Amino acid sequence: MSYKKNDEIKLEIIDITKEGLGLAKLSGQVFFVKDAIVGDVVRAAITKVSDNVIYAKAKEILSKSNYRVDADCTVSNACGGCQLLNLDYEEQLKLKKKYVLNCLSKIAKCDVDGDGIAKDFIYDGVLKMSSPYHFRNKMQVPFVMRDGKIIYGFYAGRTHHIVEFNKCLVGFEYAEVILDSIKEALSKYPISIYDEVSKTGVFREVLLRCGNTSSQISITYI
Repeated sequence: MSYKKNDEIKLEIIDITKEGLGLAKLSGQVFFVKDAIVGDVVRAAITKVSDNVIYAKAKEILSKSNYRVDADCTVSNACGGCQLLNLDYEEQLKLKKKYVLNCLSKIAKCDVDGDGIAKDFIYDGVLKMSSPYHFRNKMQVPFVMRDGKIIYGFYAGRTHHIVEFNKCLVGFEYAEVILDSIKEALSKYPISIYDEVSKTGVFREVLLRCGNTSSQISITYI
């Protein structure tokens, strides 16, 4: 069957890619579906057709996965900063384990079985935290001018559109205090914000890093 952009189709999600896209197969054709997790049955609209795979976006969840949870983030579907907040935390850990073992097997060429046992080491699993939130110690955050105001956020997936956020649940805690302080300083002093259209401006992004043990924070202006 031939598919084209904007076609809508019913798909059952059987896996998740490392980018957080739901994976479905129909009549030998592979589909990568945004906003869908393993176990979902969705009505999806095709967004891009390539030689090997078709990209789509879930328009309606016809049957909800047993692993689907409600994300506490109000912009998680639009934002490209994280992809798994709608997936149960235990399933997130299983998924991350699978990715690590896949890298060890296919890239490092280690002899790894499903339990993570190899010739020279034993894989102990993914570190489980008390919460699925605030696990990232690095954040690269762009700033732009929008409607005459300075905002910060993350790029929406496969775009250069900034999705503004008030609090990032996967970023380290108190990052927004730093970002708000930078935004206030930019509003106070004559520092131009970079504009992608005109290719003018000085200030573009902030790279934040937080030490896991020291809690020291590095701020790099880009």
